Amino acid sequence: IHWPYRYVPMFGETNYDPSRQYAPIPTGEQLEALGKGIE
Repeated sequence: IHWPYRYVPMFGETNYDPSRQYAPIPTGEQLEALGKGIE
């Protein structure tokens, strides 16, 4: 899995807007979800 844990300008955006920052999803939670998807 690889996706930035921080907001990054995408799809034509050129300016960083810190108010759009979001909380990261813990790696363990991501792995648990992947495990459920594999089952």
